[in-house]
Amino acid sequence: MTSITFQLKNISVNSGVAVSLFTQKYIIAWKNLTDTKPIPSAFDISEVDFVGYEGPIITIKCIIDSVNLSNYLTYNQLIDFVTRRTNDTYLKLLNNGNGLGGRPTSGYSSTVSNTLDTTNGFKVQLKSFTITSNKSEDDNENKLNCDLVFTETA
Repeated sequence: MTSITFQLKNISVNSGVAVSLFTQKYIIAWKNLTDTKPIPSAFDISEVDFVGYEGPIITIKCIIDSVNLSNYLTYNQLIDFVTRRTNDTYLKLLNNGNGLGGRPTSGYSSTVSNTLDTTNGFKVQLKSFTITSNKSEDDNENKLNCDLVFTETA
């Protein structure tokens, strides 16, 4: 099985140098936006129209290691990423060194690029994070489990 590596980058964090996430698992969720029109005075299936979609939600389960910090996300960097007020944060998925992902080739507004920036990755906003400790596992007492929740943005 190949390893999964994400890189997180913002010009205002870590001098603009991308940091890697020690990834355990990731989830990408998609939600279409619909307009549901009930049929008055009838107990029947409603008419549903597609009206768009939300930016994909990307949840990454990773580890923050408080001892081996080289090239991996630290707690202080995490705080820097989550407090950025601009949409200049990029998330890049690397698998065997190849960037994966990107927008579909159709269905997006012409004002938004429909191609993945292969240099930087997805433009995202870090919405939230949760950290839990691994104190019950002797060999992982310096490692923290971290759930990062991003949403793709234009």
